[in-house]
Amino acid sequence: MLLIGLTAVSLVTAGDIWTHRAFLKDNYYFESRDFQEQLRAHTNLIQFMHGENQRYKELTAEEKVGKERLAAWDASYAAMLKRSQLRIQAVHSARLEQAVQQGQGPEELARIRQEQQQDLEKAEAEVAALKRKRIAEYVAYRDKQYQEAELDLRKRAGSVQYYIWDKSQNGTYTTYANITSAPDQFYLDDSLYYVRMPQESPVNSEYLRSLNEYFQAHQWEGYLMVPKVPKGFSQIHLDSIYYSSIKNRIVKELELLVACLLSMVMLGYYLFRCKAALGSTIPGRVASRISQLPFDARLALFLVSGLTAIGIIDEIAVFTMPPHPSQLLLLLLLTMLLGGLLLLLRDAMQLAKEPGLIRAEWEKSITKRVRGKLVDRTMYRSMTFKTVVIMTATIGPAWLTVISRSDNLGLGHDEVTVLTSGYWIAYTLFVVPYVLRRIRTLDTILAGVTRMTEGQIHVAFPEKGRGSLYRLAHGINNMREGLQTALESRMKSERMKTELITNVSHDLKTPLTSIINYVDLLKSPELPEETRRDYVAILDRKAQRLKALIDDLFEASKMASGAVELQAEPVNVAALLQQALAEFEDSLAASSLTFRVQVDQPQMMAALDGRKTWRVFENLIGNAVKYALPQTRIYVTLSQGPSDILLTVKNVSAYEFEGEAQELAERFKRGDASRHTEGSGLGLAIAKSIVELQGGELGIEVDGDIFKVTASFPSLPVGVKIPEAG
Repeated sequence: MLLIGLTAVSLVTAGDIWTHRAFLKDNYYFESRDFQEQLRAHTNLIQFMHGENQRYKELTAEEKVGKERLAAWDASYAAMLKRSQLRIQAVHSARLEQAVQQGQGPEELARIRQEQQQDLEKAEAEVAALKRKRIAEYVAYRDKQYQEAELDLRKRAGSVQYYIWDKSQNGTYTTYANITSAPDQFYLDDSLYYVRMPQESPVNSEYLRSLNEYFQAHQWEGYLMVPKVPKGFSQIHLDSIYYSSIKNRIVKELELLVACLLSMVMLGYYLFRCKAALGSTIPGRVASRISQLPFDARLALFLVSGLTAIGIIDEIAVFTMPPHPSQLLLLLLLTMLLGGLLLLLRDAMQLAKEPGLIRAEWEKSITKRVRGKLVDRTMYRSMTFKTVVIMTATIGPAWLTVISRSDNLGLGHDEVTVLTSGYWIAYTLFVVPYVLRRIRTLDTILAGVTRMTEGQIHVAFPEKGRGSLYRLAHGINNMREGLQTALESRMKSERMKTELITNVSHDLKTPLTSIINYVDLLKSPELPEETRRDYVAILDRKAQRLKALIDDLFEASKMASGAVELQAEPVNVAALLQQALAEFEDSLAASSLTFRVQVDQPQMMAALDGRKTWRVFENLIGNAVKYALPQTRIYVTLSQGPSDILLTVKNVSAYEFEGEAQELAERFKRGDASRHTEGSGLGLAIAKSIVELQGGELGIEVDGDIFKVTASFPSLPVGVKIPEAG
């Protein structure tokens, strides 16, 4: 504590010495602005008495007024007299005209003219009296001003003496002085201060430079002197004594600073040898309390303590008379502040050793929490609101300066500087990075939009933050994904349309070509009857296949457009599946395939169109039988879920499929790409449409050669009946 106290005293002393270092110069007072202001008051009187008004007592009243001012007054009073004369003439002219109309005699007319002349002379006399009065008042004012200046200059003769020669009168010198004779060098050296004017060398002082120019312009030469002993009251001598006292104080403070520094060196050496530096109990407790504060609170405490310490160092003086208890209190406060700053610096050094610890401490800071809350509150505010806030923050320093300089607050230059500096630091740390980040994000979005307009729709926009630009980037990304999906869907649609036309043409052309060929063969008269019957049977099969293909095509179109009426009624899906499986017993017996059927419950009710649902089962089972690999099993599973009934048909495909599994549900899409098998390629498409029209879903999965179709139907709750149609 003694070491910190000595440090406080040393800092205060060093600050005071640095602030008043100029006072250590000899005769510093006579270089100061205070002396120049006092000297200015004397020289202004000298210039007024001996320069501007050297012949004042010899001047007439008109000369004291001045030609220009007198001419202006003459013009003003002449105009006043002219107005009075016009008014008088108008009044008496009216009286004369009235007298003539009334037929009055010459005597009356002469009387009126005589009164007019008298009024004109009276007006002229009044204006002349006003002019004389104004001249007399102005001359009295000038006389009083001259007398006051003469008296003031005489009173100041005890503090500033002068002896000036006026050489402007062609060889005739005029002397202006308040001493009896010209000063010799001994007299000058015995003065506190003297200056000879004009000077040929450049003058450092701005005031002395202007005084030097005045002497040169008026061809004056002479001396200005401050005597050692004043005659009467002299502010210059009082100020000189005060400046000398400050110099003596600074000399004593230098001695104290040297003593404090030597004591600090010895105490520091002692503490180093004893290993006691900041290792005691009290600093340890305070340091632990400080480390528990949030990071930004410690930083703010450090800044406030540092600024306060600087303010105390700048304001307090060690040797001020009379001594005051507040000086001791300020020293104690400075000691405590320095101790706190030392502990804060030690804490900062410990944090600097582990960079990750600084980030962890910042995450727990008050600023971080407040910033998070502000972000949450302003995240969904409009851009206008945020722009207004930023503009307000930008013009804030100007308003802060204006308000802080108002008389109501009474803040000085230093306080205003601290406020504005703190504001700009906060502005630079928070507002500028915020604006730059938003501008950078906006530039990235604009660049991405430009690339999108050039056709690069795969470009993804960075979605950073949670503000308006984040929502803009998120919205553009959604639009981009939607556009990309729509474009891919359109390309896929165009491709499938082309495939559809090709497949329809192929599937219709194949039986039609066979029909045409066999019809040509039947036209031959030499054809045997048995062969003819075989050809007719073939024609019948081809025609039936063509009819089935066209029927499936119409039904698929009706299903896709929704132009089909469904008759919903309670249906036992398990029984319906068994009926569909029974239809394939003959084909299964003729093939090498084996069915594995699993039905969870014998009765599973759903609100379905029985005929259309049976068509779904027929298409799914028929599709499995048609495309299953020989000597394999077909698994059919029907299960009851919480709210739906799930049908699964799984088999090993005999053909390798390339493409997406869901494409198999498109019209005229077949697993046999070479289209050697019988079928229209519409079975799965029709089944999918029927399932979806009844509120269900149909999905297709392909895993290698494993082909799996899943159809779900909304189940009917127990006890609920479906109303009959119509």
